[in-house]
Amino acid sequence: MTNALLPDPMFSDRTAMIERSLPPLLLASHLTTPDLDLKPLSHFRMQKGVHLLQEVGPIPWTVFTFRPHVWGPFSAELEETLGLLVEEGLMESHPKPLFAGFRNTRAGDDLVQQWIYTMNDTELQLVRGVRKIAALAFVRV
Repeated sequence: MTNALLPDPMFSDRTAMIERSLPPLLLASHLTTPDLDLKPLSHFRMQKGVHLLQEVGPIPWTVFTFRPHVWGPFSAELEETLGLLVEEGLMESHPKPLFAGFRNTRAGDDLVQQWIYTMNDTELQLVRGVRKIAALAFVRV
């Protein structure tokens, strides 16, 4: 396994890689909703959750370009990032790509733990709220 914080050709530099990793790792972490027993986020729910974080979150979280798609907002950059996070061992997913349940590994949650200390209460509540919404069945949203 390679070090996930080393530059990758997909990213312009280490900072860009960390910025792109932040939204999906926050949403996939049980640390953001420790009192709730939420299932891993599917491919579609992860796309929508990260899109919501970008729409209402702080400017530094706006790192992906989304376009309209059949199932809602879609970002090819986010897809690539999710693949890299799985490849680097920071996240794991179900083998069926469209129905993957993304969740962080211990290494991914170690990074989230570091980030949580730098976030303010408003940001933490935003991640918590988006995570809860993303976990809802579509008929309930």
